[in-house]
Amino acid sequence: MNCCFLIHFMVGVPLLGPCLTAIEYSNTPEVEQPVPSHLRAKRGWVWNQFFVPEEMNTSRHHIGRLRSDLDNGNNSFRYKLLGDGAGSIFVIDERSGDIYAVQKLNREERSLYTLRAQVIDATTGRAVEPESEFVIRVSDINDNEPKFLNEPYKAIVPEMSPEGIAY
Repeated sequence: MNCCFLIHFMVGVPLLGPCLTAIEYSNTPEVEQPVPSHLRAKRGWVWNQFFVPEEMNTSRHHIGRLRSDLDNGNNSFRYKLLGDGAGSIFVIDERSGDIYAVQKLNREERSLYTLRAQVIDATTGRAVEPESEFVIRVSDINDNEPKFLNEPYKAIVPEMSPEGIAY
């Protein structure tokens, strides 16, 4: 009988552990943690990575859409595009945030464009969120055929050769 009571006591007490709370009394004063002087602003920008194929022959090729998650669709925000090619190669519909390429692009000349976006409150003229930087990459199409100038080529590669070894 004493054995059964001892087993119930040994099993039951650890199960009560999470229900019990400990109170600590201390005379040491609580130290306030300093508030960091540089707080990171949460960006509410929503977009996927943008790609535009090279050599597009359309006068206005839709690339994608910038949108702030604060935009509820009531046309109270205006979108602005800044940076490499803004206004000349790339334009933005200031109400919807749709981005268009208005010139033919050549990846061999330039493979990416770095732009900045800004969302502005139409009533106050103030920025709603911090400016955000993004990249538009120019996708390659196989428009340049390979050229082999010193034909024929001859090479010997021994079996199980390590990568990068020249013979």
